[in-house]
Amino acid sequence: MAVTEIVITGAVSLIGTIVGGGITYFTQNKMNKAQRAKEEINEYRTLKREKMSYYGEILRLDGELSPLDEMGMGSLDTKKYVKDIRPIIYSKIYLLTSEMIDHLRKLDKKVELLLNYPYVGIEDESEAATLYFEFIQLVENEIKNWH
Repeated sequence: MAVTEIVITGAVSLIGTIVGGGITYFTQNKMNKAQRAKEEINEYRTLKREKMSYYGEILRLDGELSPLDEMGMGSLDTKKYVKDIRPIIYSKIYLLTSEMIDHLRKLDKKVELLLNYPYVGIEDESEAATLYFEFIQLVENEIKNWH
């Protein structure tokens, strides 16, 4: 065998190996991207289900133990809110939207004021009730938007 044949045979083998490796790399890369996309979709769906279940729990709790007065507005039973409702809401606060969290922060400040200064004006009681009512409306809107 001549040196030229050995070089050509070696070059053809090398080129075949490089081309085969390249094809394998691109095929695996494409399959990995598809798998990652599928996993991301599943994670999104799981998170969405968890979020909707949590929102449903908040609405169930509001229906059973609403801290609003019988008319639905006007004043907020701060003790019931702090004891029964707030712990559930805060247990998975990371599932709430930023707008919901902003409402909760405002509500908590108002509730703290009402608990620590019992002779605060009716306006503060009304504002706390409104903030709670608006929070519940935000939760309901998120559920409606999901469907």
